[in-house]
Amino acid sequence: MAILIENLKSRTLLLLGFAFWSTVSLSQNHYWSQQYGARPTLTGGNCMSCQNENSVFYYNPGALGFQDSANISISSNIYGLDLVRLNNAAGQGIDLVSNKLAVNAQVMVGSLNFKKAPRLKLVYGYILRNYSRMEFDANREMEYDVISGSPGLEYYRGKLEFDFYNYEYWGGISAGYFINENVSVGLGHFGGYVGTRARIYQDATADGLDQNGVAYSAGSNIRMNYKIDHFYILWKPGIDLRFGNWKVGMAAMLPSTKVWGQGRISQSIEVFNLDEHNEDSTNLFGFYPSLIVSADQKNVDATVKLAPSVSLGVEYQKERFRIAISAEYFFPLKEYNMVKGNDDVYIRPTAAYGQAPVTGFTTVRTATYGVLNAGIGAEIPVTEKLTILCGVHTDFNNKIPLFKSDYTDYISEVSPNSWHLLNTSLGVSLTKGNKVSFFGLTYNYGFSTYSKTITNFTEPSDQYLLVGPDREDMSVSIHQLGVVIGYTHFLGRKKKIL
Repeated sequence: MAILIENLKSRTLLLLGFAFWSTVSLSQNHYWSQQYGARPTLTGGNCMSCQNENSVFYYNPGALGFQDSANISISSNIYGLDLVRLNNAAGQGIDLVSNKLAVNAQVMVGSLNFKKAPRLKLVYGYILRNYSRMEFDANREMEYDVISGSPGLEYYRGKLEFDFYNYEYWGGISAGYFINENVSVGLGHFGGYVGTRARIYQDATADGLDQNGVAYSAGSNIRMNYKIDHFYILWKPGIDLRFGNWKVGMAAMLPSTKVWGQGRISQSIEVFNLDEHNEDSTNLFGFYPSLIVSADQKNVDATVKLAPSVSLGVEYQKERFRIAISAEYFFPLKEYNMVKGNDDVYIRPTAAYGQAPVTGFTTVRTATYGVLNAGIGAEIPVTEKLTILCGVHTDFNNKIPLFKSDYTDYISEVSPNSWHLLNTSLGVSLTKGNKVSFFGLTYNYGFSTYSKTITNFTEPSDQYLLVGPDREDMSVSIHQLGVVIGYTHFLGRKKKIL
């Protein structure tokens, strides 16, 4: 993902090695990180056919036809501990760490029953579909032979700052229709908003001696900022089949339709004094005392595509327990432009590129692999009022194929959010009259099969803009602990949820 700049005067192509920041996507890389509603969250997201559970308006609108009690549900997921450590991400022994505390209102939904149309059920509400926040920084100071040709070791300082925010909200309404005691169908209509903010700042300097033994400083500075605001609509049909103790739910999330999207992208690459000992005449970064490549564009057209999916869930339910399994396949997305500005790029000195066009410098693009996630969950009543809930599910990264060694295809991103997650959950529900309260814990363990570092401050060189070549020794340590609280109030007389 580098930028190719044609030099019409004396050189053919210049590879801006670190301009890849301009063409990367830092988008949300997971689909099942969050579940929606306390009961589905505590049962591993296995709620394709849940009885009297409003969250099925997202999971499977087809199950709504079997609802026999209107209710209002509110749930929150409070992350008390979120520890992310990317070992060696900025060079050998230089880790990136992000520790966060967040309080998120997952779901606020209500349902309606109609006396004159008892077969028709409606559920309306809001969900926080995705939320991701990361802030990393790294510093390195040392004596190292950074500048070839400069005698002795040079004082070196490298600094990296990386902030990323991604949040996605859905609001909508789902309708379910009871056909007979075995079949219910439904359709959900949602409007969504995605907001993404990313900032990358990398600065490296080294003190050297010129040809006359006079001290000087060389440096490189790389900045990138972009923001995306995107509104869309989509449809989600579903069907629920019930035969005795067995339930089968199926749903599909159809491709989203863009309503409006806008972004801003700002990027600059500045280098100075890399020419002092440069012997490579084709390297423009080392040909001039200073070189600036920058762009800042507002009100740029922006697009965020949601991967369509199909989901299947199977339940077996008896009076004393409910066990459910489910799976969802998200289709791949071919590479596309999330943000694409024009080619109005500021370059000084102008002789560095010979008036040739610079393309792609203000482009952010992404792509995803197909992902299959699966889970299993259970509810076990202990007493008439107390029920234990538990579950486990996967959450595979959509940028990195789990069992493939070649990561070059579709890896159009540099986000450290390149790990897979395994989620476990355990909690209880307490019933009192027409009210059900939920309390529990979730735990995410993260791992990765991707080891390419973000940058390299341990082997800096003037040949790599004062950082080192890519390393392949990054590993991750991800631990996330969540506290789940939920409340459901049934309108009218109480109905069983099991």
